[in-house]
Amino acid sequence: MYLTYEQIKSFTSAAIRIEQKDNRIVFHRIPPILAQRYAAHEHWNVRMNCPSGVRINFLSDTRFIKISLNYRQFARHLFQGNLIVDNNSSYNFGPDAYTPAWSGEIFQQQNREFHQFEIWLPHLAENELVYLEVEDGSELKSVSIPELNWLVYGDSITQGMNATVPINGHISLCARELNADFLNLGIGGEIFADELSEDIPDYNWDFATIAYGVNDWAKNILPALMAEKAVRLLKTLKQKRPDNQIFLISPLSTVGRDPENDRGLTLDDYREALKTSALETETMFIDGTTLVPAEAEFFADGLHPNDAGFKVYAENLLIVIKQHI
Repeated sequence: MYLTYEQIKSFTSAAIRIEQKDNRIVFHRIPPILAQRYAAHEHWNVRMNCPSGVRINFLSDTRFIKISLNYRQFARHLFQGNLIVDNNSSYNFGPDAYTPAWSGEIFQQQNREFHQFEIWLPHLAENELVYLEVEDGSELKSVSIPELNWLVYGDSITQGMNATVPINGHISLCARELNADFLNLGIGGEIFADELSEDIPDYNWDFATIAYGVNDWAKNILPALMAEKAVRLLKTLKQKRPDNQIFLISPLSTVGRDPENDRGLTLDDYREALKTSALETETMFIDGTTLVPAEAEFFADGLHPNDAGFKVYAENLLIVIKQHI
């Protein structure tokens, strides 16, 4: 039997809006004002439409699960999702290369036994759900509510570039360890934009992380202006939830990249500016250079972590988060 739109909607995490469109289900994770900002630029529009972090969670005694996805544009040549069974075993599914449509059986068991299923949609390609199928007559139940809700701001690294599959990004790794739900607002190429503080999503978050800055540097935005906009976002979030913890993360180290932008400024200049923003707003500051070693083995391209780099990032970030939430 095919799961209905209402069932899928009730089982979905990390999407602020879900719509049924031409017999497909589309997942949206970006709030309206920010969505208008990103829709105006093809680069951002593609990244916005990638369902990064979106998951379908349910309990069932089905003997099989089949899924069908339609693919459109992509941010990276990475098209696979993950199935996690009982919060333990994980399996990749989906194509190795771009294809307009993919269908397949992603789970099979001999006997009808209940398991918890967590389906992570491909995170760096636009994809829409055509159908999700389980065995006729099988039971479907909701999973227990996570202990924490995490609001995640950031750029391409936060979105998971270049993790090979969704669960290998540092946000995913941390969330699984913390038993936390999360809403990932990460967009490749994003800066500390005015719209961030104008469009706080309707999400019941317990803590938040903010990790911008490298694109502000790359686009030659003055550190003082970036810091001003960071303060605005931090103050807005604190007004919404004054008792909740916020972590401001400065840019990671880079390897083999030009150390200065066109203004002759280094990433350290931007890190110092963000540290000042954190002090001004009494926000927990995390020096990004302490999270991933500045060694080529941890990076895909000198800027974005690879799977090994994301693993180290998650391990070090978890130490700080666990101390302060």
